[in-house]
Amino acid sequence: MSVMRRIFIFIFLGFLCGAVVILYVGPKSRKAVIIPNRSQVEVKQTNWRRNDSLFTFIHVSNKSRNTNKLLPVQSRSCRPKKHFVFVKTHKCSSTTLASLLRKYALDYNLTMALPLKPVVPRLLFTQSLGFPDVVSRKDIYRIGEMERRGIPLETSYFHQRFDLNTWKSVMPPDTVYLAVLREPLDQLRSAIGYMGILGEHFKGPVQQKIYDFYSDPKAKHFYFKHRHTTYSWTKSFMAFTLGLVPQNASMDVAERYLQEADGVFDLVLLTEYLFESIVLLRRRMCWTIRDVVFMRLNSEVKEGMKYPEELYKKSRAWNTVDHLFYDHFEKKLLRDISNEDNFQEELEHFKEVNYNVNRFCEQVTANGPPPFIVPGSDWNEEFTFAKKDCDTLKARPDGEGVTDAMRKRLDKTIDTWPV
Repeated sequence: MSVMRRIFIFIFLGFLCGAVVILYVGPKSRKAVIIPNRSQVEVKQTNWRRNDSLFTFIHVSNKSRNTNKLLPVQSRSCRPKKHFVFVKTHKCSSTTLASLLRKYALDYNLTMALPLKPVVPRLLFTQSLGFPDVVSRKDIYRIGEMERRGIPLETSYFHQRFDLNTWKSVMPPDTVYLAVLREPLDQLRSAIGYMGILGEHFKGPVQQKIYDFYSDPKAKHFYFKHRHTTYSWTKSFMAFTLGLVPQNASMDVAERYLQEADGVFDLVLLTEYLFESIVLLRRRMCWTIRDVVFMRLNSEVKEGMKYPEELYKKSRAWNTVDHLFYDHFEKKLLRDISNEDNFQEELEHFKEVNYNVNRFCEQVTANGPPPFIVPGSDWNEEFTFAKKDCDTLKARPDGEGVTDAMRKRLDKTIDTWPV
């Protein structure tokens, strides 16, 4: 064998050995890695050390993943819907949902219907679209200038008292209308505990105030006056927020408006079915799982409390209209879910993803860990979640500072828009 030939073989074997070493060892990285085991389960793990504590995030993806299967939300004919109005109903997990929707609007650079700058900051309802009055064009920040310059209005997620005609006059024709409701007795308890309603009239802990009120609601009922509207927190408040006029409407009027609302709202989410509602939202909007990851804001551990049957009966007898609305949309939500394919599988996957992303967001700082990687599955492509995403979800979407920042963002859009 010639010397040149021996040299050639030696070089070739060297390259081959190097390639094998790279394949098995690979470059060191701070990112998560995928480690398949013998049962073909995909495992992704990220370790991060801070203050002598080791935080580990692990995902196990579906080992039977079928990449050829196209689920309904993944159909090529499905295009993301980016025009929406969300009715942010008080004490119905609405801040959590508004945070999710605000993040979506920021991620896709959508324009938002923002409230006017408050004359006196920090007063009740200053960061709302005119609540408790019915929303109108004059409640939307710089709407006239946006229309004159041809800037489209694409989203809304603030507190409001819904009016379809107002939104039809400023939003695109393909706008999706969303709302959220909560079991009425639990919604009242939350409003009492958080906003202090009934505080001047009843003493003791929250639950005692509810019992005292329902001992004789007709005698103890009272109205609030704000702006040009008189309203009640204890009677038909959620239906009132959805636009029912008047708030003390008869059952005939309420039932007619309920049928109208059923045709207007594309999806009414429910606090008691928050994960299920969000999965259905994702499918209806043709969004990704990354788009709907959320963190609970302004919420309580006591959500979904159980009360004596007698108290439920009194609530139904007094707050009949809100119960009518909630019962209707609960049945509709459960019926819609039952008609979905593979819903339970996606629901469980989404809960796992959301839990792990929340763990990451609770620990992340400017110094680490690196962006969290969620592996691909039947329900999502692989995606990353970084500190800035966590910060967006953690910020109260209708907080004074956040809303001021959103107005400045819109100011820049308007002032730089070509005339």
